[in-house]
Amino acid sequence: MSYVVWCDMFSVGVPFIDHQHQWLINLLNRFHELFSQGKAAPVVEKVLTQLIRYADKHFHDEEQLMLSARYPDIEAHKKLHETLVIDIFKLQEDMQNKAFDAHALELFLNMWIVRHILVEDKKLQKYCVDFINFRA
Repeated sequence: MSYVVWCDMFSVGVPFIDHQHQWLINLLNRFHELFSQGKAAPVVEKVLTQLIRYADKHFHDEEQLMLSARYPDIEAHKKLHETLVIDIFKLQEDMQNKAFDAHALELFLNMWIVRHILVEDKKLQKYCVDFINFRA
């Protein structure tokens, strides 16, 4: 059973962004699955690394869309992305140094992905959907 289940509530109405969000949630679910099964730290860390890499690509794509759509709060949103990247790299470093709480890491990832999509990325919806529809 999935830790987080994708539903329409997560959709921002831009198919390629929604697909990327689904992929992030799938990686979160994989992290949860491995963590719940008590897998060794290197296995869990591998999934965390995949999540970090994919999030970096997603942030870039999302920021390009915001720029194209002339999203008025792009700078604030980019700062959120920067802060999230710093936080996740700090957690990864803690994991490598064995100075981390795996459950706290899982809760952080859950809150980070779910909250960011439902609160911050939802703000993009009006601007980006209008932009995508205008280009179509």
